[in-house]
Amino acid sequence: GFNFDGGGSTTMAVRGEVVNSPSDPAGERSVANSLHVISTALVGTLTYLDVQPALAEAFQGGTTVQFSASGTDEYYNPIALPPGATWEADGNIGTIDQTGLFTALGVNDSGWIRIRWNAVVDSALVIVRTLTRLYLLPPAINMVPGEQVMVQVRGRDSEGNLALVPGRMVNFSSSHPSL
Repeated sequence: GFNFDGGGSTTMAVRGEVVNSPSDPAGERSVANSLHVISTALVGTLTYLDVQPALAEAFQGGTTVQFSASGTDEYYNPIALPPGATWEADGNIGTIDQTGLFTALGVNDSGWIRIRWNAVVDSALVIVRTLTRLYLLPPAINMVPGEQVMVQVRGRDSEGNLALVPGRMVNFSSSHPSL
């Protein structure tokens, strides 16, 4: 290799995507020369699957996580997922549909989701936790009639972690009948 000094002229691209972080403030810089490594391997059959994210956390009782998957052949050429690829989830943590949308059950547990095509499989760990406390931000609101205020809900889970709570999990009500 050459020009691998870490500056803006040191850029590595794989399949057209920059995969390093050139250190020049302006980012990558045009240069008059380059070193190309080009594969002449023919595209093969699906050999590897990759699920993203590889680790997900969800709150029990219906929260969802969208998973995606990609595939490559034995030479790491990208391959479209075949129609027969199927998603599955450990039954103790929830369900997953064939678009990769996971829905958590009402349990405090962990398990795996998988995508499978014939003997090719990849998986991701899912941790389902209990919400133990909710916090509204801002904690106090002074409003004039007709004003709208965006309220954010955060929660503590059963492990003590602070997390943003999806809006679809929260129902708001007021103790004052005129609000």
